[in-house]
Amino acid sequence: MANRKPRLTRMTQRESRWVEMIVESRLVEQEYFYAKEVVSLIFDSRRKDGDGRLNNIPSVFRINNVLKKCKKFDRTKDDANSNRWTLKEEV
Repeated sequence: MANRKPRLTRMTQRESRWVEMIVESRLVEQEYFYAKEVVSLIFDSRRKDGDGRLNNIPSVFRINNVLKKCKKFDRTKDDANSNRWTLKEEV
């Protein structure tokens, strides 16, 4: 099976794990968060089996793309034109 490149239309398994980590973290309790904070959260976290740190740490650009295609988060821009993310309210 050929190795597929990540697309903007579907979430990979790794990306869905990153989103799950964000939702379970304290970042969503804040008013908003930046992708840079998500990268440091993923860098400091452990794997699910507890066997060391994660190997593939995403860039800020990649996290922004993952949060765009997730549909669970709202994006706003700040004064420096950076993306600020908030968890959508479930109705």
